[in-house]
Amino acid sequence: MGEKINIKKMIKNKDISNLVKSLNQDGYREKVVHALFQLAKEGYVKDIVKNKGIKQLAECLKNENYNVRKESADTLILIAKNGFKDDIVKSGAYGTVMEVMGEMYKKNGRKDKAIETYKKLIEKYPHILHYYDLYLKEVPDDINILFKKGKLLYERMKYKECYDIMLKITKKEENNKDALIYGGYASLKLKKYDDAINLFEKAIKMDNKNVELWKSLSDAYRKVGEYEDSLRCIEEAIKIEQNNPEIWYLKAMIEFSMVEYEHALNSINKSLDLKEDINALLLKRDILKHMNSPLELIKTCRRLIELGKDEADIYYDIAKSYYDTGDYDGATKILSKISEEYLYHIPTLNLQKEILKKKEQWELIIPICETILKVNPSDIEAYIDIALSYEKLGKYEDSLKFLKNATKIDPNNDKIKKLMSDIEKKSKK
Repeated sequence: MGEKINIKKMIKNKDISNLVKSLNQDGYREKVVHALFQLAKEGYVKDIVKNKGIKQLAECLKNENYNVRKESADTLILIAKNGFKDDIVKSGAYGTVMEVMGEMYKKNGRKDKAIETYKKLIEKYPHILHYYDLYLKEVPDDINILFKKGKLLYERMKYKECYDIMLKITKKEENNKDALIYGGYASLKLKKYDDAINLFEKAIKMDNKNVELWKSLSDAYRKVGEYEDSLRCIEEAIKIEQNNPEIWYLKAMIEFSMVEYEHALNSINKSLDLKEDINALLLKRDILKHMNSPLELIKTCRRLIELGKDEADIYYDIAKSYYDTGDYDGATKILSKISEEYLYHIPTLNLQKEILKKKEQWELIIPICETILKVNPSDIEAYIDIALSYEKLGKYEDSLKFLKNATKIDPNNDKIKKLMSDIEKKSKK
């Protein structure tokens, strides 16, 4: 219980400092809180504040004893009325004081005042879910507060709880547009794409000029592979905001998924004309890789590098584009740059190997294949190429050794069998 204290003596001497300290003493807390409440009523509010009473009384609001909570709240309310409300707010205790007041109203049969108190708490602290729960426990069908709670849950990434609330609202108010929209948003996050489509379609009948709605509906259709409907929705959004670069970007994404590369390129160029963006440039890069447009791809990749996208895959696409145009020296230069920083970048190693094969530089292919096999010991093409290189250099025994290792990985590979047969014949001559 701690050191025995004389509360009566403290009250008589108006020893508020020690009374406040005694709030930490188990067994005395209820009497000490009562004493401080009486002293506050007698005009000793400033002394309580001066001795850090607000902080200690705030802690008492969490006590299991109802009387401790009640008189702590009563004392803090008196302190607030005497000009120290801001101090209570800063201490973080104001909300708890109001909550205890609501509890007191309920105990005294004044449910209406409790509801009013909880609603004020929501208005003052709209980001605290607990206060919504207190209010909705008393008024479960208040649609406005239900929606606010659901929206807050969505912002907190509690999508299932948000979804359940929005469906509850739409069962009561079928045409509640905001609930339909947020129910759709939550459905998208939960990957309930058919539900999202259903909710967004209902909402859009009430607000067909809402760009965000059209975008979200388009996204839901795209997620289920309904690209024609997805494109239709995004085109409706474009009718409303023709100069929105994000919408043109989304249109390009859909067209890319539809393998409509020319249309996708036109859309992404429109987006980039309106606003240059790294994600749009990355999508353009992907489109160009499917269109056999190496020179345009080089230009796009170089712009990405200028904007800070200094990555091995971007450089590789430049090198591959040079390779596709027959500029092997240009490709080699870029590949060498990648290798300096990314020793084990497999696409780079494979492309270097292909260039060296075209140049018939067999002795340089061998170390590249060895590096590939360090990273992926099951790479059959690396085994074949190193074997072929040794064969071209007249080292048949080394060639056969690698081919035999390859057969352990892929015993039915006809290419390996034929190469082994050819080399065995040559080695016997």
